[in-house]
Amino acid sequence: MSQYMSPKEYGQTCIMLLPMFESRVDKNAFFEDCFLSEDQENIIIYNRIGGNYRNCNYGEAELMSYPNFVKTFDDPTDLTMGFYVFDPPAQWFDDFILISHNRQKEVSDEYYDHVVEFFPELVGSGYIEAIFGRDS
Repeated sequence: MSQYMSPKEYGQTCIMLLPMFESRVDKNAFFEDCFLSEDQENIIIYNRIGGNYRNCNYGEAELMSYPNFVKTFDDPTDLTMGFYVFDPPAQWFDDFILISHNRQKEVSDEYYDHVVEFFPELVGSGYIEAIFGRDS
């Protein structure tokens, strides 16, 4: 996870989308944020592995090795930051559609349970329950 943020500081969208990855991409010290693409068809990871930090063994190869990796591009306003674009995984595609249409309270029980397992440090905080509209 980023040296600057803990999952308790992530936005709701980040909490909803990060579990769609097979591992904790946020544990990379260069991770900054996770959000939907403008067209709401992809997941974007924003981190400090772009521009001048490309090809420096900071985790770029790992991100690009994910099966749903689409492309990467630099942040035009910061030459150290990069965007990594991913298709939603087939396993969670229906849940992704619900989340991307602001219907996260309708995600499958399987995905909700996966989010809870993915973020054990948030269990008992009420945060995951509030995002997904579930009882604690």
